[in-house]
Amino acid sequence: MQSNVEINGSGYCRNKKRRWQDDHFLRRGYLAILKGVRMKNKNVQIPYELFLLLLQYHLMEYRQNEEKIRQGLKKKMNAMAEREIYSRYKTAPTEEEREKYRQEYLDRRGIPEDFRW
Repeated sequence: MQSNVEINGSGYCRNKKRRWQDDHFLRRGYLAILKGVRMKNKNVQIPYELFLLLLQYHLMEYRQNEEKIRQGLKKKMNAMAEREIYSRYKTAPTEEEREKYRQEYLDRRGIPEDFRW
């Protein structure tokens, strides 16, 4: 059984079907974080420009801005996942869990090892 997902060296997943609907990048674990129990009843705020682009795309069938929408949603998804990891770091019950989530947060933010506290 061949997978439709490829994982490159930077930790991103990409669907290989090559349809525009499937052309998305996800950091491993981001989708699982966003589907977690803590996220189920949360509202999401997006920039007004992205909201207008989504309205044009879905209601007016204006398909010119697909790449802008994709980039805006990726940016929002990454910010949400990073915020969730940061919250887990701050609320972890044990010191080991706090350190684990702190390291994961710093890794995802791209902070070099020699610059960390």
